[in-house]
Amino acid sequence: MRIEPYNFEAEKAILGTMLVNNEIISDVLKKLQVDDFWDSEHKVIYETIKNLHYKKTVINIISVNEILKEKLDYLCGLTGCNFTTANINHYVDIVKDNAIRRQIIRRSTEIAEMAYESTFDSTVELLNKSKQLLDIKIKENDSTDELAPILIEAFDDMEKDYNSKDDKRYYTKMKCYDKLTAGLHKQELTIIGARPAVGKTTFAINMMINLASKGVKVLFISREMAKKQIAKRIISCISKINGQKIKEPKLLTESCWIDISKAIGAMSEWPILINDDISKSEDIFDYCLRLKEKNKLEVLFVDYLGLLTSHKKIDSKRLEIEYISRLLKEIALDLHIPVVCLCQLSRSNDKDNREPKMSDLRESGSIEQDADNVILLHNATENQEQETTEMKIKVIVAKQRNGATGYFKLKYYPNVFKFYDYF
Repeated sequence: MRIEPYNFEAEKAILGTMLVNNEIISDVLKKLQVDDFWDSEHKVIYETIKNLHYKKTVINIISVNEILKEKLDYLCGLTGCNFTTANINHYVDIVKDNAIRRQIIRRSTEIAEMAYESTFDSTVELLNKSKQLLDIKIKENDSTDELAPILIEAFDDMEKDYNSKDDKRYYTKMKCYDKLTAGLHKQELTIIGARPAVGKTTFAINMMINLASKGVKVLFISREMAKKQIAKRIISCISKINGQKIKEPKLLTESCWIDISKAIGAMSEWPILINDDISKSEDIFDYCLRLKEKNKLEVLFVDYLGLLTSHKKIDSKRLEIEYISRLLKEIALDLHIPVVCLCQLSRSNDKDNREPKMSDLRESGSIEQDADNVILLHNATENQEQETTEMKIKVIVAKQRNGATGYFKLKYYPNVFKFYDYF
């Protein structure tokens, strides 16, 4: 049986140097996790040094031995090896390299076992799981589950956002929405629910183009409309040319053509991807993963939840929706991006002539649970039975996991597929 790769002396060098020079401990802790050490005794010593460091306690062979008991001789041996601080990064690289090699060996073995045993219903699901297993972090600041370093990372994020000149990158340019929600957020799933003809697709498209106009890389997955239909809505929105005229180009005047050309010219460099082919949720995950690896994805929009399916054999639509909504949340978490998904509401609020609520989401249980934010759109226009070029839309923030709920109103012009703040 082949022995996994490790370097015993490099592990000793790191621990011995940390015990005699506390100044390098913080940098080492950012680069190495406990499991990066191969020797079990070395893992225990490293864990002890780490805990003492986060408690702001002096670290030496005496303080470490006070916790470990009867390890004084071994600790003295570590500090007596004359390792130099100048070589600490070299020792760390050796230990990290061997740790990564061990992970690759173990996870490749696990993948092979899954492939032999036909654990998954489809090869796409097996492939996605394999990619997740082989997504091994090799950079500094690897993630940790412990509270102390997480608190430090959270504080660093807050400080970074405070000093950032681009702190509103994920703001949607809908002022009322951004004021209540602070825009979209990485690792969050936002559900936008509405009855047909209230404008939920247009609402999402407006968000998308507002973000893309700032250089944010967006992907729009559509199972309801074709690419060209979406493109024509975008052209209408930016050029402010009536959508009916764009649908029937013979109605366009010369000035309309000029405005459309200007709009297309302005939008041509926007980082927008539109896909109307993918219908399987696992394929969406795989596509997003590939785009993320190429640095081509920052925000995902999906239109809409009820039209997605799965490669898995699932007995009921309710269970399938539960599985898909959870997968969308995992895309947000794993890829560190905001995910916005549209959802149909049941007819009950129409029948009762009332505003929508979260329970109106179709198959609402899992959606309510998985979503970080639930946005419900309600047509609050008076005399709704009459045709109007302007609709009053009440935007209800029914759930915001990390903020307050509330509502605001927007003006919606369906003839040009455009939302405006209601001032």
